[in-house]
Amino acid sequence: MGNMTVPRSDVDGVITIKEVSTPTAKADSGQVYTKNTNDLFFQDGAGTEQVVLKGGKHTIWVPAAAMYPNTTNGCAALAQVELSNGPELKVLDFDDGSDEFAQFTVAFPKSWNEGTITFQPFWTISATGTNTVAWQLQAVAFADNADQNTTFGTAVATVAKAHSGTSGDLMVSAESGAVTIKNAAVDTVTYFQINRDTSADNHASDARLIGVKIFYTVDAGNDA
Repeated sequence: MGNMTVPRSDVDGVITIKEVSTPTAKADSGQVYTKNTNDLFFQDGAGTEQVVLKGGKHTIWVPAAAMYPNTTNGCAALAQVELSNGPELKVLDFDDGSDEFAQFTVAFPKSWNEGTITFQPFWTISATGTNTVAWQLQAVAFADNADQNTTFGTAVATVAKAHSGTSGDLMVSAESGAVTIKNAAVDTVTYFQINRDTSADNHASDARLIGVKIFYTVDAGNDA
């Protein structure tokens, strides 16, 4: 079948697209189709294929370099740690004796569904050992004209994770349970507060935070 020009039409109901394998590219044309991966694809005239943005889980990476220690009960200032090989680490050190805190901000896209989020810390230690480290996160969002002198929402902790025992090894904690952002809404700035949960871990030296992944859900294809 050759190329057809189809006039605009309004559809009241469901459009069904049969699953196909990747089609042959058509010069100067774009093609929309679905495959047995349950994704919707767009292919341009040069044959470049990409998944059309869909709802679901998305990720924001927040490095320690984008965080700052609290004025009261804050962790150590951002440090750069030189290793014998490879990258130098930007880290925030959290003591083992009491909970210490740092903060950071995220402006979520309009496509965010304003629901709960989860987080996953990436960290290491300043010494050696195989004991555990746990982290907590809490958040509050502020819209235009909002009073920022407002407490954070409820803190949620990760499961304590044991270190490998080798100084400098990267550790990736399990994804947390759901974190409710207080006053969650689009067109806001969300302030996060993270701390080492010393009541739930037993590592006897500094835990070095490298960064966190924030997982959130979108329910729109763009931010229009």
